[in-house]
Amino acid sequence: MTSTATPPPLFAAAAKPPVWANKPQGRPLQRRTTAAALAFLGSKKSSNTFESLDYDEAENDLVRKATALPDEERIRIHRKKTVVMWALVVTTGFSAGSVAFLSTFVVEKIVTWKFDLLAGAVSANLPFKGYAILSGFVLVLALLGALLTRWAPESAGSGIPHVKAYLNGNKLDGAFRLRSLVAKVAGIICCVASGMPAGREGPMVQSGAILANIGVGWFGRWFSVELTTTSTGATSSRWARPPA
Repeated sequence: MTSTATPPPLFAAAAKPPVWANKPQGRPLQRRTTAAALAFLGSKKSSNTFESLDYDEAENDLVRKATALPDEERIRIHRKKTVVMWALVVTTGFSAGSVAFLSTFVVEKIVTWKFDLLAGAVSANLPFKGYAILSGFVLVLALLGALLTRWAPESAGSGIPHVKAYLNGNKLDGAFRLRSLVAKVAGIICCVASGMPAGREGPMVQSGAILANIGVGWFGRWFSVELTTTSTGATSSRWARPPA
């Protein structure tokens, strides 16, 4: 007589349920144990090849209300969030590319103007005038770039450490505002046009992050979802109206 044992679940629930598991509003999210996940991955590929950050699961009123929605409602919200997410990705990419093209265009015009004046001085056999023109461009552009960092201190530096620090949970006041974007783009134009050994790769990373942050605020302002709970405990959702 053969016995058919029930196979263990792929992702078993945690031994200790969340704090809000027994509350009537909403249902608890299923937790995934590390042992079950590693057993599943080990059948296909060694777990030593994977790296991951250990983030805490979100347990708040918004998550509880969202999990209490009917399945059809949650699917509808997920689809709309996906559309908004891809719209934000496309908008951010186009905006960052436009900023990069603008900075390259301005740098080319400034450098062309600088070397045209220098070539004219050299052709007229005026080496000191050419030296003064070249030195004047370098000093003015460098001074302007330094003044921009006084106007927006968050724009100083490469920009990549700012983004990495923010993604790792550090609060950086003003690092992703519009003023920082203007100072960052204008500063890198001054640095590159003056001939400093600086590139646009790092500043473009921070510029893209600022544009994405601005886009998140705009899209979130116009495409936010409001979750409401009735007196009977039922949860419903609706698209919030944009502010007047």
